[in-house]
Amino acid sequence: MAFWLATKFLATQGICASGASMLLQLPIYPPQDLMLCTAPALMHSCSTGLLDFVFISHTGSDSDAAIFAAMLHDKLGEKKIPAFFDADSLDLGDVWQPRIIKAASRCSVFVAVVSPKYPTRKWPLLEMHLALQSAERSRCVVMPVLFGVERKDMEESTPISSDWRSAWHRIAAEGEDLARKAAHAAHDNLRQLLKSQTTHLLSGKKAPDLAKQVVQACEEHIQQHW
Repeated sequence: MAFWLATKFLATQGICASGASMLLQLPIYPPQDLMLCTAPALMHSCSTGLLDFVFISHTGSDSDAAIFAAMLHDKLGEKKIPAFFDADSLDLGDVWQPRIIKAASRCSVFVAVVSPKYPTRKWPLLEMHLALQSAERSRCVVMPVLFGVERKDMEESTPISSDWRSAWHRIAAEGEDLARKAAHAAHDNLRQLLKSQTTHLLSGKKAPDLAKQVVQACEEHIQQHW
């Protein structure tokens, strides 16, 4: 009954039944783990399988980046832009794994807050891997935000990228298939992020100003495609 009522409500907002079904299958997390804000025009096409929300990928291991990700989520909410906010508290063996994988694979905009520890965590690596795969076959837009790292860290051999490679070997050795694939592709995926024309750098910019730039980029994409 609850599902039927929710579907009827979403239908009044212009969301088709199959789209409502996909949305309502997303998990309900405690507020500190996941926030999903809604807006009237939540899906631009039920036929593509993409859901019209922004996926904010980050790691809670970098506290400043986590604060920035939360700020970005709030600013998107102020603009009534739906955002999927993962606080990086899940393990690959968790029962929520299929839901996170679906969200990363079907978002319309993927914002990767690439901080020093971001490439060392298996969930961000997996989210990035899935989003880039989606971008190859759909109109999903990937927006990397370099937060405390530089382009050369993602292109060349630097002390910080050496730490990344050690983490990739560790993640790949754990034997989980999806994590292993993401770890093996991590270097190429980071370089692929830099090819995005929407790359945002934190150097010389205050976090609130950077968040505004990212929100503006999301708005421009929405106006063109949603």
